[in-house]
Amino acid sequence: MKINFHYILKACFFLTALLLVFPNKVREIPFALLGLFSIISYFREKIYNRKDIILFLYFFVLGFTLLYTKDIKYGFQYLESQLPFFYLPFTYLVFIRKKMISSNFIIKWIQLFNLANVLFFIYFLTYFLFQPQVISYNNIRTALDTIPLLGIHPIYISIIAVLAIFTNLHTQNKHKALQYLFVSVNLFLLVISGVRATLLLFPIIMLAFLLVSNLRLINKIYMVLWIFILSLGVIIFNKDFIKRLSEISNPITYNQVSLHNSTSIRTSIWDCALTQAKHSNPFIGEGIGATRGLLQKCYDSKFPELNKYYNTHNQYLSIYISTGIIGLISIIFFLYSISKSVSPQNKKYFIFTLIFYLYMFIFENVLERKYGVLIFLTFLLFVFNNNNKKQLNINE
Repeated sequence: MKINFHYILKACFFLTALLLVFPNKVREIPFALLGLFSIISYFREKIYNRKDIILFLYFFVLGFTLLYTKDIKYGFQYLESQLPFFYLPFTYLVFIRKKMISSNFIIKWIQLFNLANVLFFIYFLTYFLFQPQVISYNNIRTALDTIPLLGIHPIYISIIAVLAIFTNLHTQNKHKALQYLFVSVNLFLLVISGVRATLLLFPIIMLAFLLVSNLRLINKIYMVLWIFILSLGVIIFNKDFIKRLSEISNPITYNQVSLHNSTSIRTSIWDCALTQAKHSNPFIGEGIGATRGLLQKCYDSKFPELNKYYNTHNQYLSIYISTGIIGLISIIFFLYSISKSVSPQNKKYFIFTLIFYLYMFIFENVLERKYGVLIFLTFLLFVFNNNNKKQLNINE
């Protein structure tokens, strides 16, 4: 019996839309299977090309640093979290060269992705409301990471929410009630995540995104008003969030370390990260296994109040300390290579998504965990990188 790899690949990719509702222990399985069958198809159908190596260069650079890094064990753990940079480019190449993914297929993926977010939101609210604790903003946002089975870090919830809103503005949907439901739920997910970097950028990038979206002018106006009303309502009645924002302008934040002030903690982290960046090998870095130990040593000597390990909270510094200029150049080559396959009608959405990520890299190590890598690659390689020239229309 002949195996239909193309059918299996499309089925696996479709299941990746359920990321938020898959239990933690199996969340990567659809992606891993997608990668596995893509590798088989790539070589079985002989669609390889010498230039493909550029797509795998960043992963190879990460692996190369194991040769000179200090903590080999942690280095392998980190490399394992970066595996999607190895197997998902195979899927990208198979999809592009075999023209397997149509616009209508992406639309169905988007609908399932948003539905999964709604189900996650319902599950989260049900779980939280039955907990014997005071209902407060801080308790809600911290519960995202501890919810049974489906716990996920708030930073990734905020990114998923923004990208999901992008997808709703990327497609034309005659069922406006459903579209507003999806946008509203994702907006609530964004707000309860409490990630200030995302929340501060959101109004600006969303306004710009709406201007270039496929929505009709009247729908753009309705969408702006809807987002504005919901956002204003949540912020006005959210004293905890206002308090967290006020930390940024408080001079005390930058004079001493306070474990009750996240901005103060971040400032201390950046101090050590920048210090370490100055002492790292500028060309090849210190290796992916050494960064953790080097930063911890700095925290212990300069900011003992921190009392635990924190990553650099800056993706650029993390890559530079670990892999040097070579690492930064390799990921730039990767992004440039995949951008060349983006169709004209998708290019503006791809660019906005990339800008959003480049901004988030300033404040968070988005690619530090496997979930972050999976989300990053899924949207840049597939959702906003479908080179089918048909106009997206949900009811087509």
